[in-house]
Amino acid sequence: MSYIFEDADYTEGTLHCLNNMRILGQGCDAVLSTEDGGMFRVHKSIMSWCSTYFRTVFTTSLVNNDCGDGSQTRTFIIIPNISSSMLEVIIQYAYSGITLVSEENVELLLPAADQFNVLGMVKVCTEFLVNKLDPRNCLGIWKFGKEYFVFELEKETFKYILDHFLEIAEKSIEYLDLFLSDLKCILKEDSLNVQRELLIWKSLKRWINHDAPKRQHYVHGLLKYMRLAVMPVKDFQDLINDPIVFKNVQCWPYVSQVAKFILKDLKHFLQPNESLKENLLFMPRLPRQILLCLGGWSQDGPTSLFETYDCRGDLWKQIEMEDSIGHRVYHQSIALGKYVYVVGGSDGFSAINSCFRFDTETKKYEEMSPMHEHRCFVSAVELNGKIYAIGGFDGSEERSKTAECFTPKNNQWDYIASMSCKRSDASACHIRNRIFIAGGFDGKAYLHSAEVYFVDFNQWCMLPPMNSCRSGLGCATVGDYIYAIGGCNGVKRLKTVEKYDITSKQWYATKPMKKPRSNFAIQVLENKIYVLGGYDDVEDTTTDDAECFDPTTSKWKRIAPMKVGRSGLSSCLLSGLKNVQDYTLDIESRSVLNKYFSEDVTETIESLDINSSNDSQATYQIISF
Repeated sequence: MSYIFEDADYTEGTLHCLNNMRILGQGCDAVLSTEDGGMFRVHKSIMSWCSTYFRTVFTTSLVNNDCGDGSQTRTFIIIPNISSSMLEVIIQYAYSGITLVSEENVELLLPAADQFNVLGMVKVCTEFLVNKLDPRNCLGIWKFGKEYFVFELEKETFKYILDHFLEIAEKSIEYLDLFLSDLKCILKEDSLNVQRELLIWKSLKRWINHDAPKRQHYVHGLLKYMRLAVMPVKDFQDLINDPIVFKNVQCWPYVSQVAKFILKDLKHFLQPNESLKENLLFMPRLPRQILLCLGGWSQDGPTSLFETYDCRGDLWKQIEMEDSIGHRVYHQSIALGKYVYVVGGSDGFSAINSCFRFDTETKKYEEMSPMHEHRCFVSAVELNGKIYAIGGFDGSEERSKTAECFTPKNNQWDYIASMSCKRSDASACHIRNRIFIAGGFDGKAYLHSAEVYFVDFNQWCMLPPMNSCRSGLGCATVGDYIYAIGGCNGVKRLKTVEKYDITSKQWYATKPMKKPRSNFAIQVLENKIYVLGGYDDVEDTTTDDAECFDPTTSKWKRIAPMKVGRSGLSSCLLSGLKNVQDYTLDIESRSVLNKYFSEDVTETIESLDINSSNDSQATYQIISF
C-alpha cells in the first residue's frame, strides 16, 4: 500500500533557501543590471518562473550584444527603463512571493511590474488601487490605467466611475480637467448610474463653466449622448430653458427632435428609420437594479414564470428558462449576491419546505437544505446575509407561528423564537436591524396585529395594531416608515395604505392605490414602492396591473403591466449583475420610440406625462425655430 506525501512547507522552504543563496551570490547563473548602476545576481529559473519577460530574455537573443562573447550575452543583461530600487523589489517578489505595496510606491511599481510581465505583482497593485478608489482620485487612476495599458485596472476604475459619476462630478478636482473625449466616453454608456438625466446636465454645466469660452462650443456634442426623451417633461423644459442650450443653435436639432416626440409630431415619427431607433436621445439607461418576479397563480393555474422589470425603460421581459423547479405559488424569493433563493410555498397542490438557489449568471438552480417545516403563504426577509422564513401554512388546519433562519455559508436552517401570534399570508420587512411582520390570517380571523423581532435578543414584541385587518398585504420600508399596503379584510380586497412611524409608534393613513389587490409582489426600488400583480375583486381575477408609489409626493403612478397577470407571486431585487443585459430587452427594443409606435396615435398628451396643455405649448414655443 502506498500514498503520495506532499510537504506543504517544501515550496516556501526552497524559495527561502534560494533567496539566501542569491544574497550570498551562490549558484547564481545570471546578472541583471540597471542603467543607474544597480547590479543583481539571480537564478535564471526563478526569474523565468516569475516573469515571461525574463524567460524570453534568458532564452532568446534579446540581450545586449556589447557585453562580450556568447556565454556572457545570456548571463549579463542590462534591463532598460527601470531603477535599481524597483528591480530589487521585483527580484524580492520573485524569490518570496511577497511585496510591499503602498501609496508611495504603487505608481512606480505597477508600470514596472506590467512592463516586465510580473503578473502576480500587477494583480496585487491593481487590487490595491481598486480598493483605494474614491470620487476624488478615481479619474486619475483611470487615466493611469489607460496610459500604462493595465486593462483590468482601467476596466474596474471605469465601472466605479459609472457607478459614482454624480458624486465624482461634485467632489473631484480632476473632473474639471477631464478631456472631452473621456467625458463623452462616460456619457454614452447605458450603464451610467443616474436616476434623473437632469442631474447629468447639472454636472456637465460644472465642467463647461470651468472653461466656458472654450467649452461652450462642445455643448451640442455632449447633448447628443444624453437621454433627453426619457426625461420628465418638467426636467426637459428646465434643460432647454438653460441659456447654455437655448442660445446654442447647434443644440436645436437635438432639442427639436425630442420635443417633437413629446408632442407626438406624427409627420416626423410616423415612419421611423433604424438610425432613429438607435439614437441615444431615445434610449433609457440600464437600471442599477432589476426587479424579478417569479411564479404565481395565473388564470390558467400555477406557473413558473420568470419576469424582470427595467425601471429606467418601464419595460418587462419574460425570461425563458432551460432549468426549472416547477410551479411555485405563495412562496418567497430572496436575493443574496448573484443568487436568488426560492423559499417554501406550494406547487399548486401541497405546501412544501424546499429551498432552491438560482444562479443569475449560469441560470441554473441548485437545491439547498429544506426548511424544518412546510410553509405555504410564508413571509420571508433577508437581514445581515441571512434569510428568515416566518409563519405560513403547512396544509393542515393549523397556521404557524414558528420561524426559521437560513445561513447560506453553512447551508443550514435553524429555528429562532416563535412569534406571539399564528399567521400565514402576512408580510415582513426589516428596519434598523429588526424584522417587522404584520397582518395575515390565523385560520379563523383576518389579522391587524403587528410584531417586531429583535435579532440581537432573539425575541418578538407586539406593536400597535394596524387600522385595518389585512391578509395578503404587502409591507415595505422607506426611511423611518413601514408601509402596509392592500390585502383582504375578509370582506373585500383593499386599496388602502397605512404607514407606521417607528418614532411615534403610530399608524397613519396615506394615499390609497389606484386598484384594490391582495397577494401581490412588493419591492422598494430607488426609494419608491412597487406593487405588482395580485388578485383584484373588481374583475374577480388575477391582474397584470402594476403601480409605483413615491413617498416624497404621496402619489401613485401606473407603470407598464406585467406580461402575465398573477397572484401569489414572489419578487426580489437583483443588484450588481455582471450580465444585466440578459435580464433586460435588447438595445433596439429598449428605445422609447418602440412604445410610441405601438400606441394608438390618438392617445392623449396627458398619457405622455405632460403636466398640462400649457406646458406642452410652452415646450413647443421654445423649440419652434
